[in-house]
Amino acid sequence: RLALEALRKIGAGHEHAILQAIVARLAHQDSQVRQTAFEALMQLTPIGDVKAIDAVGSLLNHQADPVRRLALEALCKIGAGHEQAAAACCSCLEHTDSQVRQFAVQALQQVVPHRRNHALGEVLSRLAH
Repeated sequence: RLALEALRKIGAGHEHAILQAIVARLAHQDSQVRQTAFEALMQLTPIGDVKAIDAVGSLLNHQADPVRRLALEALCKIGAGHEQAAAACCSCLEHTDSQVRQFAVQALQQVVPHRRNHALGEVLSRLAH
């Protein structure tokens, strides 16, 4: 926690560089590094931060399943209620891995704005074919 507070103070004005460094660590081969990066992202990124949603969304195409899953989980947290996050989750609905598709549906239930629940019908229809 102290490290995060220090990063907030010394990183003022360099938020984009900090975000890029954290997102890069979300794709690290070591699971503990990924988890630490996830926790930092949750602490430092406000919900709805468009740059963070874009950066994390780019990891949905990562070759490693644990990275894609962590990216979806992060989108659930920072993208709640934002259509941009929902669109990123939708990109996983036709993934070759059925577990990624299932996790994407779960993520969508959390990020789709409640006033747009009809979008979930579209999701389910995509999965039916």
